[in-house]
Amino acid sequence: MTEISMETLSRRRFSQLALASFCTGLSLRSTGTEVSQEERFLITVHAGGGWDLSLYCDPKVNSEQLSKITYWSDTAEPREVNGITYAPVGNNDNFFTQYGSRTLVINGVDTQTNAHSAGERHTWTGDAGEGRPSLAVLFGATMGEGYPLPVINFGAFSSGLLEIQGDRVDPDELKLYLSSRIQNTGSDAEVALWKKYRDLGFKQALARRSSQFGKQGVISYQQYLSSAGSLEGLATALPSEMPEGLSLIDGTSELLAEIEVSLQAFRSGTTVAAECSAGGAWDTHSRSEGHQISYLSALNTSIDYLWTRAEALGLANKLTVVLSSDFGRTPYYNSSGGKDHWPINSYLVMDKRSGWGGRTLGLTDALQNAVPISPRDMRPDQNEPPTVPAEVHAALHKFLGIDGYVRNIGYDFGSVRNLNLWANG
Repeated sequence: MTEISMETLSRRRFSQLALASFCTGLSLRSTGTEVSQEERFLITVHAGGGWDLSLYCDPKVNSEQLSKITYWSDTAEPREVNGITYAPVGNNDNFFTQYGSRTLVINGVDTQTNAHSAGERHTWTGDAGEGRPSLAVLFGATMGEGYPLPVINFGAFSSGLLEIQGDRVDPDELKLYLSSRIQNTGSDAEVALWKKYRDLGFKQALARRSSQFGKQGVISYQQYLSSAGSLEGLATALPSEMPEGLSLIDGTSELLAEIEVSLQAFRSGTTVAAECSAGGAWDTHSRSEGHQISYLSALNTSIDYLWTRAEALGLANKLTVVLSSDFGRTPYYNSSGGKDHWPINSYLVMDKRSGWGGRTLGLTDALQNAVPISPRDMRPDQNEPPTVPAEVHAALHKFLGIDGYVRNIGYDFGSVRNLNLWANG
């Protein structure tokens, strides 16, 4: 964890970032007020394990000179709609036709690792090392002042700074949990056991933190949980039944429920950011194509639900959504019909009002190697280095309006290239 002097931050802002950095769970207070026009919200969705971008937004086709890259390209060609080229598999046609105009695809981002943990950190914080807050945590710390909980995490990748058993949100149990807290129906034994494990978790977390910032984060979170107020607003806003999970080829995705909770939390004035998990075992070292198409189709269906519900709740014009994964997958199939880890990744950034959607920036070659691009016009330029996550994060910080705060607390990326992602040209 980077040390931050107390002189750099006011005590209020310091506590806000500390709270956001360590809030991986849920104990909410709803204000019951509707959101204002100035508010913005962020949802990040993590496809844990490494997605196959040749089946999605960076399609690759077979050739006689190369080993097989995709089975679908034996009989089809990539398609293009709304300025985005994609693989014609699953429900990609419907997804990019409906939402491509509000989507910016950033291909050819080099995570510089084949390790899951480093890939997750690099993708969602801009740094493969440990200790840097995630995009959603920084957004929550900047925009979440006055909200009871700056960030909700559903078990997707977060900052990795605090793990307290039982504190991550389970959408299926949320309604019952909130109702029992409001009605005080939990048994004394249940409450005592819950408190015992929570206190033990805080004790262990404090012991692991060596910096003042780290210890203050744990203390801020503990104090917050003990003083959180009314839960009626969010409990009332949630539907009587959560959306059912989407069936995958080998399991279920609960992303619909996570989305519903996130949107209702935004609407009820509870939070400004949510970190969601796409569901699915994306680390497909065997039987890759069918599994990946199943996961991608569920992801597309879930994002469709997200935007449909956001429109109905009056949130669509205030919402930014970012999709990504640990990294990509190798261009060739292995002997088990799967694909292994590949460092080259993509981001999909969605925003209805932005005007910069309907474009694909960044590039990979036929073997999914990152092609260097100019940061000025985003065109191929062999004199430039490959794009890295820190450059994407720096651009996202600027677009989301958090770059000044991030710079003030020492979590900017210094002199990284300024990618021209948000131009309409």
